[in-house]
Amino acid sequence: ELRSGALLMAERHLLKAIQLAPELPAARLLLAQTYLRSGQTGKALSVLQPSLSQASPDAETLALVAEASTTSELTAFGSTLATADPVRELLANRIDRA
Repeated sequence: ELRSGALLMAERHLLKAIQLAPELPAARLLLAQTYLRSGQTGKALSVLQPSLSQASPDAETLALVAEASTTSELTAFGSTLATADPVRELLANRIDRA
C-alpha cells in the first residue's frame, strides 16, 4: 500500500505492526518512509529513534535519519527565505533609488 500512494492506510497498518512487534525494524523503516513521503519529518525521526538507540543502527536507518534531517533543514531554510522577501524588496527599492 505504500507504493500505491495510499499513505494513510499504510501508516495505519504499519502502526499496528509496530504495536504487535515493536522490535521489528522493517515496520519502523517503512513507517518512516511513509512519513517522509507525506512531509512529516518530525514523525519520521520519532519513529526511527528506537532504532538509533541500538548499539549499531543499520545503514538504512541512518540514511532515513539523514534524509529526514536534511528535509527538515531545507524546510526551515525555505521559511527563512520566505520571510526575507520583504527585506529583499526594501533593499531593491533602495538600490533603484541610488
